[in-house]
Amino acid sequence: RVLCLSSLFAAFVFAMIALDSWRNHERAIAAATRESSNLARALAEHTLRTVQAVDNALVTVVQQEASHKMRDAHGRLSLETSNVRLKQMLVSLPQLSALSILDSRGQIVVSSTPDADKTVDFSDQDFFVAARAGLASNDFFIGAPFRSPVLGTWVIGMARPIWDADGQFLGVAFAAINPSYFSDIYRAIISGPNGNVTLFRKDGVILARSPANEALVGKSVAMGDLFRKHLPKADAGSVSLHTVIGTDDLILSYRAVGSMPLVIHVAFDEEDVLAGWRSTLVSSCLLAAGAVLLIGFATFFLLRSHQSSLALAAQLRAREVAEATEAATEAHRHALAISEERLALAMKGSSDGIWDWAVVTGEVHFSERFC
Repeated sequence: RVLCLSSLFAAFVFAMIALDSWRNHERAIAAATRESSNLARALAEHTLRTVQAVDNALVTVVQQEASHKMRDAHGRLSLETSNVRLKQMLVSLPQLSALSILDSRGQIVVSSTPDADKTVDFSDQDFFVAARAGLASNDFFIGAPFRSPVLGTWVIGMARPIWDADGQFLGVAFAAINPSYFSDIYRAIISGPNGNVTLFRKDGVILARSPANEALVGKSVAMGDLFRKHLPKADAGSVSLHTVIGTDDLILSYRAVGSMPLVIHVAFDEEDVLAGWRSTLVSSCLLAAGAVLLIGFATFFLLRSHQSSLALAAQLRAREVAEATEAATEAHRHALAISEERLALAMKGSSDGIWDWAVVTGEVHFSERFC
């Protein structure tokens, strides 16, 4: 019975640990999901303001060019005036690496970088192709990252087309953002060694990422579940999925960046999220195992003590029975001796003869008087 109760207690302890572990597991996942969702919302708002500021600068450049504020008295583009204006805009926009005007051939006419090579051809870049073809939504286009031949670094090209009054394409107002501007911000807030924040175009092209990985910049993950399954259904959400990049299981929250053709996601590695839970689970199991072993030893010694007590009690009862039997036998012998003595005395004082016949053996005994 004691062994049965101990087994039931051990089963109860492990059942409670399993239940508590499951609850803590769900709490850890839920907390990580809330955190990633809140971060995705905050970063989407920051990215929206950042890109809107760049677009506003491009709109200003286009308007000033259209109103000839950057041209001299002869209607030609004034390099000195244009450089001053572009540099002034650049000062108030720390996210920008350069601000330029490209002509209809895709070559630099004027730039905030004074020593920019004017012969560099940007006509094959997607932002220029889209701007010239009028494919960009609201005349604003965000290009895929490319290594700028002028700056020598990776840049994200953002552009607006410049048209004359007759609708003829004159060129492009072009802004260059270094992806590290975004990745530095993301690195400051991401938690966990394997978490990541990634900024995409809506077609799945990676624009910026933290931890920074130059090999991934400009790559497309359009075939991943985020872009094939989740984003078409909702502009924001939280999901658990297996990453296309690497082999990690992620707790991921994504959000479209306002009206911009951008998506940001914040992802936590499930291993990082559950590290504390696993540590607690191991500690709980070790404590429970220790408690069960302690109870087992206590039960073992209790059973041994109980068995010893039963054996001692049996010995005592056997001794008492033996002593009682011996006492009864002795009393019987004593009574028999007295009875025999009385019989002898009675026979001695009597004139009668007594005989005894043992039927089984055929022996016959006669008293002295009988003879």
